[in-house]
Amino acid sequence: MRPESPILTPTDVDMARTKLAKMVRQLRVSRDLKQTDVAKKLNVSQSTISKIESGATPLDGSEVEKIVLALVATPQERSELLLQEKLTHQAPLSYQVILDRGSDQKQFEIASYESSSRAIDEYEPTIVPGLLQVPQYMKYVMRGFGVPSSDVESAVHARIQRQQILTSADRKFHFILSESSLYNRPASPATQCEQLESLILHFGRRNTTIGIVPLERGTVPLAMSGFRIFDSAFATAETTVAEQQITDRRDVATLVRLHAEIASHAIYGSGALRVIRKAITTLEEASNL
Repeated sequence: MRPESPILTPTDVDMARTKLAKMVRQLRVSRDLKQTDVAKKLNVSQSTISKIESGATPLDGSEVEKIVLALVATPQERSELLLQEKLTHQAPLSYQVILDRGSDQKQFEIASYESSSRAIDEYEPTIVPGLLQVPQYMKYVMRGFGVPSSDVESAVHARIQRQQILTSADRKFHFILSESSLYNRPASPATQCEQLESLILHFGRRNTTIGIVPLERGTVPLAMSGFRIFDSAFATAETTVAEQQITDRRDVATLVRLHAEIASHAIYGSGALRVIRKAITTLEEASNL
């Protein structure tokens, strides 16, 4: 069955707080507890719990952790609540807002999601994923997204720091790229070839799986933009002008199914390597390198 198009959760701060409050209430109800029961566990008044669940009282990370303990949340429930709490501190993530805040800050934010996750699944239809990019390729990509020249170096440095997570043996990464992303050139032909040669090296990582969707296999109709999934509990999806952050379980589950469907169209291992090497040869011949 083809997955439904995901409904993206708004990232407005007030909406995020309302969502977090609803998640706390749903968790309490799922444990068959009354507000007074939770109040006793947390040593607060019942009215305090009521205000938390209505969204009238904002929560910080430490308070969410206390609620997690009181309600004996599962690791996945804890992860979902903490990720949602982070959204309550953020402005809407239009790319212009991201640029105004500083692109390096965006890299640090993504790193915080990655460091708290054990499994990261990503689909990228147009460029090589950020965790797999070489520095010179990064510079071209960031300039293409409008990052000011004065910010490019710091943003590249922050992204390189993010890439250290790839060496963590207790994490799993599953990247899927469209074949066209191998030929799309945000960079010069020489840099594009350097990027593809580096991509080949990542096939040697035991914790990393890379799939390529060949042009002749087409694409999944709903897979028109890139997205990342963290522990099947949280996701980000990109549009032309903004990044959406998704925490609703149903929407994340839709993206998990979509990633699996894209994977069924992809090729892996030696087949994927042949496609990448063919792209390198084509680029070299076209540019007379």
